[in-house]
Amino acid sequence: MRRGKREKATCVICSGEFMALSNLVKRGWGAETCSKKCGYLLASRVKQNKKPEVVCSGCGITFKIKKSLLSKKNWFCKSDCYRKNRAVLRASDNDIFLSRIDKNGPVVRSELGNCWIWTGGHNESGYGMFRTKSGKHERAHRYQWYISHGKAPSLHVLHKCDNPPCVRPDHLLEGNDLDNVTDCISKGRFISRDGKPLIRQG
Repeated sequence: MRRGKREKATCVICSGEFMALSNLVKRGWGAETCSKKCGYLLASRVKQNKKPEVVCSGCGITFKIKKSLLSKKNWFCKSDCYRKNRAVLRASDNDIFLSRIDKNGPVVRSELGNCWIWTGGHNESGYGMFRTKSGKHERAHRYQWYISHGKAPSLHVLHKCDNPPCVRPDHLLEGNDLDNVTDCISKGRFISRDGKPLIRQG
C-alpha cells in the first residue's frame, strides 16, 4: 500500500512538532493536531467559540452561554454573582408591581377607606396574581406584604376589607390556619360538603 508524503507540522494545541501528510498541510486543515487527545481539545474549543457572548448583569464581565438562554433578560456569570444582585432584580419586580395598583378603589368598609385594587391578572377566586421576572407566580396581596414588611409572610395573609383584589397594606393582616378558617366562615366563604356556604351563627 502506497503512503503519501509527510512533512513536519506544528500542533495548534501543544505546539509540538509531528509528521503530517503533505497534502493535508497544503490544504490548510486536517493536520492541526498531533494526537486524538489534542484533537478532542481542539473540537471543544471550536464548540466553545460558537457560543454567543453576553454581559453579566451583576459584575459586567463578558462570558459565553448556550443559545437556548438568549431569551432571558438577565445573565449572571456565576451563582455568587446572582445572589449578590438578587435585591436589584427584586427591586425591578417591585416597580412593575406598584405600577399595576389602582389606589382609587371602592370603599367596602368606611372605617378602612379606599381599597387599592390590583389591575393585573386574577385567579378564579378573584385574588390578584403577579408574575415576577424570574417566572414565579405570587398572589398580589402576599407580594404586597413582602414589599411592606421586607420579608415573605410566614402565615396566611387575610383581608380586613373582605375584598380579594385589594392590596392596600393596612387592609392586610397575618393569621394562622385557625384565623383563616374562622375568617372564611364569618364571611360566608367556607363551603361545606353539601356545597353550601357555612355561616357562623351568633
